Amino acid sequence: MNDLFRQPQAALEADPCAPAWDEGERLAALHRYGILDTAREAAFDNIVDLAADLLEAPIAVVNLIEDRRQWFKAETGIGVREMPLDLSICRHAILQSDMLVVPDLAQDARFAANPLVSAENGLRFYAGALLVTPEGLPLGTVCVLDTRPRPEGITPRQRRALASLAAQAMAQIELRHSEAVARQERARAEESASRLAAIFGQAPAGLCEVGLDGRFLQVNDALCIILGRGREELLGLTVAEVTAPESIASCCALMAGVAATGEAATVEKRYLRPDGGSVWASSSVSRVPGPDGKPLSFLAVVLDITGRRRAEERQTLLSREVDHRAKNALTVVLAALRLTRAPDLPSYIRAIEGRVAALARAQTLLAEDSWHGADLETLLRGELTAFLADGGANSPQASLSGPALTLPPGAAQPLAIAMHELATNAVKYGALSTAAGRLLIEWRVEGGEDGTLHLRWAETGGPAVTRLPTRRGFGSRVLEGTVREQLGGQVLLSWPGTGLVCDITVPLRPSPAA
Repeated sequence: MNDLFRQPQAALEADPCAPAWDEGERLAALHRYGILDTAREAAFDNIVDLAADLLEAPIAVVNLIEDRRQWFKAETGIGVREMPLDLSICRHAILQSDMLVVPDLAQDARFAANPLVSAENGLRFYAGALLVTPEGLPLGTVCVLDTRPRPEGITPRQRRALASLAAQAMAQIELRHSEAVARQERARAEESASRLAAIFGQAPAGLCEVGLDGRFLQVNDALCIILGRGREELLGLTVAEVTAPESIASCCALMAGVAATGEAATVEKRYLRPDGGSVWASSSVSRVPGPDGKPLSFLAVVLDITGRRRAEERQTLLSREVDHRAKNALTVVLAALRLTRAPDLPSYIRAIEGRVAALARAQTLLAEDSWHGADLETLLRGELTAFLADGGANSPQASLSGPALTLPPGAAQPLAIAMHELATNAVKYGALSTAAGRLLIEWRVEGGEDGTLHLRWAETGGPAVTRLPTRRGFGSRVLEGTVREQLGGQVLLSWPGTGLVCDITVPLRPSPAA
């Protein structure tokens, strides 16, 4: 298969679709992101591995379409990092307004003559989701390919999964671009500080002359404004007296180094204001020599960088949050793949689809509330819709009772998996497997929003419980492992004559690691 992607260029028919965007603008956007020809990264490798697993395809790619080539940020099953553009299937995909799915490439006039398709054991199936900028410009795709045609295409769940992975890949690209912009802004700020040091007399920056003992000798109005102190007050103080305790050591070390070497240096430090607040500043310090060449004093140019520091803190928090959510999503999905067992492939697929669907419902609830949390009753209704009251003549088999409760983000997805396992068991073997069966889910909260959730799942009217289980089934192990390991809670299963009763206790306060 690797040799197939190294074939020489071959002419393909032009795609008749007319894009709504300008190719020059699209290429300019692609180059602005600075992602081309960068090294492989685990975040993107994880995306293609997951795409290949979820769509059961031997080939998966995160690719970007340039003017003469198709370049792969991540790939599995190909073995090369780029291909000529005229061999690209994805160059047709970016002309679409939505995901492109081709069940049989050999039967599609756009691709039948492509050497990658017409070769022996060539490509036959393709599905690609677009990588789209906030401006609506397609940069490439996250796609999967197979050497076997798939007349049925892909399922709706696979379509949503592929679209989600493409969105995640684009988020990673955006994050790296934001980090690069932040670095450029920091570089420009440092260059600006150097220029101000040379023309300090005309610049509206904080300026001061400091004696070798650290006492202020001269200050300008800008520095007084930055530090929130009057000129006379500052002239009676030392630098250490207006410096935050954690910054004193680095400031003293810098001044000693400048005095010894004569080389200017810059330190970022926190100054204390008399109103109890503080300000971050970049202080560029140079040595003022006396007539004999020995150090006479120091000259400092002080720039207020409080806004920049806060922006960097927000960027750091955003980076950690994106990384945390990406890892959590990938970890939970991969755990579902790893934990699922089934006697045959169709059963395995159904089990995986059920668990991924439960996760997707929880993910949707969290996204709708901007990741502040997910409503417990809404989550339960999503799992048990078919068995709840529908307003018709049929009486409901399931009923819910409990106060309004917003689950924290870290608890929503694991609890969704737990409810899915219980519902699956009830449909197969329990109360929901017969028309006479009934299910009551009750919950209460002790200790307020950060207290403890007590949830009871009680089945009645199902098949008679003739004897207690002699061993733990795989579903119960998944249930107990999810609640205990991911939520730090407890599970108690009992089988009175009426049916299964499951009591779940979960702390609602997120753990520090969550």
